[in-house]
Amino acid sequence: MTVGDDPLLGHIPTGPVAVPPTVRRALARLERADNALTPVWRNQLGGLTFGLGPAPVGRYLKWAPAGTDLDLAAEAARLRWAAPRTPVPRVLGEGGDCPFSWSSADRVAEARRRLAAGIAPPDWIEDPAGLLADPPDPEPVVCHGDPCAPNTLLGDDGRWSAHVDLASLGVGDRWADLAVASWSLEWNYGPGWDDTFHAAYGIEADPHRIRWYRALWVLT
Repeated sequence: MTVGDDPLLGHIPTGPVAVPPTVRRALARLERADNALTPVWRNQLGGLTFGLGPAPVGRYLKWAPAGTDLDLAAEAARLRWAAPRTPVPRVLGEGGDCPFSWSSADRVAEARRRLAAGIAPPDWIEDPAGLLADPPDPEPVVCHGDPCAPNTLLGDDGRWSAHVDLASLGVGDRWADLAVASWSLEWNYGPGWDDTFHAAYGIEADPHRIRWYRALWVLT
């Protein structure tokens, strides 16, 4: 195995690299074409660094996926502080988009890291690698991220009052929340609530999405 093949290590990309939408928008503001990008580094958390323009590259664009510990705004502040004192890259600009992600892609990457580290899934997930390779088409919304029943508070009249425990809130597939929310009713109140839950939400149950996101929940 080469360094470039290991998702747990930083490496120089050797194959095609998908350009994140945030990077495309930044390029549009800079009036630079996608073909001016040269991927020069991918870190172990999925962050990418691109060279801008033809070789020899003199400008770079650094991108971090939402939901990771990569705080590029903090790095930019430190670079500006250090610039008068020692040679460092000069910050030409910075920006971002929706700061919270709970996307299937991000969570699948985390699941694969755990499997590669030897963390065994439960027996009912028979083929975790195959499962992760077949994600459902997303229906993106803002997800709670931990939609278990105790995290939705009801008033004395039985009406919704508030949500709590929002540490994982982010943009993701609505079924990532729905699959676990309905599952948690069984944990807390016993079996038989799925039909009632989906009818109340106003959506038909999707067995493939439910099984897929429940497995992803366990794997991550």
